[in-house]
Amino acid sequence: MNRDWLAWHSDYDQPGSALAARLAEVRGQVRAALDRAPAGPLRVVSACAGQGRDLIPVLAVHPRRDDVTARLVELDPRNAAVAVDAAEAAGLPACRWWSATRR
Repeated sequence: MNRDWLAWHSDYDQPGSALAARLAEVRGQVRAALDRAPAGPLRVVSACAGQGRDLIPVLAVHPRRDDVTARLVELDPRNAAVAVDAAEAAGLPACRWWSATRR
């Protein structure tokens, strides 16, 4: 099955879509996990990270952002590029990406 995973992510931008609702829930869970975590360094690993929409926006504004080192894994190089750009724009140098073409 061939799927355009870059295009698939566009449903996240549709208010009221199932993916937009899912994303809001996941972001809430990420935020809550960061809030509960004990003081000190934190590590996050995200497999099938896509464009990093679940983690990057939360880390960008969270008080624990500088405590987090993240490794996000995404095989679609176009989605990985979107995510890398988003992490860099958010000033998150500790977000590292692995993709099929960019390591």
